Amino acid sequence: MQLILYTPSELVASENLYIRSVEAQLESCVEVKVGLVTKTVTETKSGWNLQGLFPVNREHFEVDLGTWGQYLIMDALPTCKSCVLDTTHSLRISVGISIGGSERTQIVETSLEAIIIGAPPSYTTNPSVYV
Repeated sequence: MQLILYTPSELVASENLYIRSVEAQLESCVEVKVGLVTKTVTETKSGWNLQGLFPVNREHFEVDLGTWGQYLIMDALPTCKSCVLDTTHSLRISVGISIGGSERTQIVETSLEAIIIGAPPSYTTNPSVYV
């Protein structure tokens, strides 16, 4: 995953902006419809949370996530839509920004649709196929 923060050039030039925190969460929603009855379950899973003081010194600032750029959720259902089942996912990113070294932090959030694919089927080798 690549995270790029856009900051207007006037703001970069006039303020000492710092990223104080970056957090990613996967929000999954499963909706089941049977006749006129609908049941919805929403679950949020934390992916990673970085804390620090990263100076924002250019208009397009890329946050170096290192190995945290890999977002792994082991038990998420694949995205699907049918007449009875609707499974959707969104990735919620929150970034804490401060001016100077101030402890006062403004949180900026965005949400992106995420598509989760199912695991490939299990493969077995059949020795009788190889003659």
